Amino acid sequence: MTAAPEIRLAGIRRAVSHFFGNTRAKMPAIVSGTLVLIIGAAVVLYAYRGAVQRQQRLLEERADLILDVVQSIVGAHLRNNRYHPERLVEILEGIAGAPGVLSVRVQTQDGQNIVDATAPDDAGAQPDTAAAFTWMRVVSLQERPFPMGRRGGPRGPQEHGGWMMMPPGPHRISVLLDLSEYQAGIAAARRYAVIGWLLIVLAGLLGLQGMLARRRHAALQTELAIAAERAAHLEKLSRMGAGLTHETKNPLSVIRGMAQHMEENAAMPEEIRTSARHIVDECDRVVGRIDAFLRLSRPKSPKPEAIRLNLFLDKIVGILRHEAADRGVRLELDAPECSIHADPELLRQAVFNLIINALHACQKNDRVLVTATRSGDTVCIVVRDTGCGIDAKDLPHVTEPYFSRFPGGAGLGLALVEDAARASGWRLRITSEPGRGTEVSLDGLRAIG
Repeated sequence: MTAAPEIRLAGIRRAVSHFFGNTRAKMPAIVSGTLVLIIGAAVVLYAYRGAVQRQQRLLEERADLILDVVQSIVGAHLRNNRYHPERLVEILEGIAGAPGVLSVRVQTQDGQNIVDATAPDDAGAQPDTAAAFTWMRVVSLQERPFPMGRRGGPRGPQEHGGWMMMPPGPHRISVLLDLSEYQAGIAAARRYAVIGWLLIVLAGLLGLQGMLARRRHAALQTELAIAAERAAHLEKLSRMGAGLTHETKNPLSVIRGMAQHMEENAAMPEEIRTSARHIVDECDRVVGRIDAFLRLSRPKSPKPEAIRLNLFLDKIVGILRHEAADRGVRLELDAPECSIHADPELLRQAVFNLIINALHACQKNDRVLVTATRSGDTVCIVVRDTGCGIDAKDLPHVTEPYFSRFPGGAGLGLALVEDAARASGWRLRITSEPGRGTEVSLDGLRAIG
């Protein structure tokens, strides 16, 4: 039988309330941890931006230096505003062969190549433009004032020996640089930033965990002190309750005996005998509640033994069939032949109370079904009824002592069942749907044979 939507919603509401309640208690630690993470993120971002800017600055300085060198070389090569293409290419190929330089170009303003030099080893190779960038400078190339004659340049206006007139300026000098080293530096900075951020997050989480652990430790110490005080108080109440119970049961036994004697005395008027019978019944009811209280306040240590489960359940159901017949309720049993290892008294107490609760929740023509199923080495006992069910607001409290949904109920039945299950290592599960019935299961009973 599945739980009602109201029960699930109630569970969700309790979980949300518990979460936000804890969140409010943890808010100072959460705020501190968040501030640490924000400050750490700002420091890491600042360091990363500084590393990127440093790489960019180095790259720009290198490009400017190469452009200065190329401009100086071209200016020193010119003679009477003439240049020798082959010689100038040979000179600039040395620049293009430097590490990280892919090519050097000297062009006119309209983009016509004057000199296009690449590294000798890379002749014919196409540079990887995805990892390259071109730095350009617009200048007016002028020759430097060197004396003519033995410098190897032309001695007159005529063109000879491969010397050509330099096209009029302005000119464009460009250098194509390999960015792989720059990109590797950026990638390394990014890796360091990620590692630093992760370390800060880890440190923040560890710090937050430490703060929460300290707060939790302090709270647990307080709870432990309160629990110890409560335990001492409960132990005192338990001793007082045991003494009060003893002093109460003895007079009740005397009253019950006198009332029973009056009930059995045929010479007494019928009205007095009827009243005496009521006194006997009430005494038995009070003694039963006192005994339940004693069992609840003094849990019994389990003494497991082998039990034939089908015969054991059949005996309990047989005892309660008259109760079910008086209420007009069908009480049925479906249990396989198997043996379990359990304390007979604790199991009888648990199953008996579960069936009694189910009968009290039923009306005429309702049904109570007791089943047992085996799965491997464990057995599960389930008591289902088609009675009134349990409201969602009451479901979390049904195992609390003295909580009863029925007039005249003691509210100890399910509390005793839960104590028996806890002592024996069983699992008690309760699901209910108002108006459609309840299912209670005892799971984890150890099967043998």
